[in-house]
This record gives sequence, structure tokens and C-alpha cells, in this order.
Amino acid sequence: MGPALGPVSVSTYFDLASITKPFVAMAALTLVRDGAAKLDVEAQELLSDTRGSAAARASLRRLLRHT
Repeated sequence: MGPALGPVSVSTYFDLASITKPFVAMAALTLVRDGAAKLDVEAQELLSDTRGSAAARASLRRLLRHT
């Protein structure tokens, strides 16, 4: 992605990936606090789309730490 080439419009693309990380972390930790998830559970147990991927066996704790 390069710099903006013109004025912002309805179809302007904004990369929000890094902005969403704190919200995802807060939601995940709320599930942990409420007993609906555990930090050391594998991602594939919480997110069926991760099965067979490199992230499938990573724990929620590890994913939140980005390690």
C-alpha cells in the first residue's frame, strides 16, 4: 500500500489490522475471565478454521503474545 492518492471517499481503503488487536485481546480475555475459554487451550479448539494450519496447535496465550 502506498500513500493516499486523493480525497477520502466511500470506497477508500483503511488498513485496520493493528488497530483491532487490542479489541480481539480484550474479547479473548473476557472469555477467559468468564470461564468460556482457557489461555492454554489450542487455537483449533476455539477456532475450527485454524485446523490444519500452522496456528492450530498454538495456545491462546501464545497467540495473544504474538510469539
